[in-house]
Amino acid sequence: MRKTYKVIFFTTFLSIAFSVEQPKSINATKTWVNRNGHKIIKDFVKLLSIPNVASDTVNIRKNAEYISSLFEKRNFKMKFLELEKANPIIYGELKTPGPKRTLCFYVHYDGQPVNESKWAHEPFKPILYDGPIDAGGKPIRIPK
Repeated sequence: MRKTYKVIFFTTFLSIAFSVEQPKSINATKTWVNRNGHKIIKDFVKLLSIPNVASDTVNIRKNAEYISSLFEKRNFKMKFLELEKANPIIYGELKTPGPKRTLCFYVHYDGQPVNESKWAHEPFKPILYDGPIDAGGKPIRIPK
């Protein structure tokens, strides 16, 4: 009988422990998104607003500098690789104590010329929708 009570107690204890831990992490994630989501959207809208046609070297540099600044705000040490007759390549590093692996992020920021007549909306003027366009999504105000 005692063994049965122990099994019931530990089973109940473990199920409560695991069920309590999950909502904490979910709540922490929701809290973080609520605090930072508008900033992420704002940064993304700004990036999408910079023309990124590969032959437009002035705006490609603006893209590179903006992307670099976003990484620098997150404590990355960024560098530009400048090659003659080529768009800049940006790369960086975030040092952390005791890493077990290395991650690499690739950001493709040089695009092809756009044919505006084939676009539903003006390129480089982001529009936020409240749902998928093909499901009837409507444009909504982009948070400032």
